[in-house]
Amino acid sequence: VLNVALTPSAAITGTIYKNGGTEPFPGAKVTVYSGNRAFTTTGNLNGVYQVNFVPLGQFRVRAEAPSGFDRGQTEILTVNQPGATATANITMNGLG
Repeated sequence: VLNVALTPSAAITGTIYKNGGTEPFPGAKVTVYSGNRAFTTTGNLNGVYQVNFVPLGQFRVRAEAPSGFDRGQTEILTVNQPGATATANITMNGLG
């Protein structure tokens, strides 16, 4: 018998936008930081990303261009509802 304790978690989703905030930024590397853990994914062709099984509590999302130095990040956000989906959109800063 194996006992497994599952940690309550949530999903983080959003859209990455080019500088100006209206045009999607495709293919960005997206990292969700939660406590001492980091979860990485890539935005799709429409700039949309989703990371599942993020522990509840505070988190920050950072996006980086696949080449160059363009990046953006959210403020520190909080998700406390198990099974919830939090939205964290990012606008790139337009550098690089």
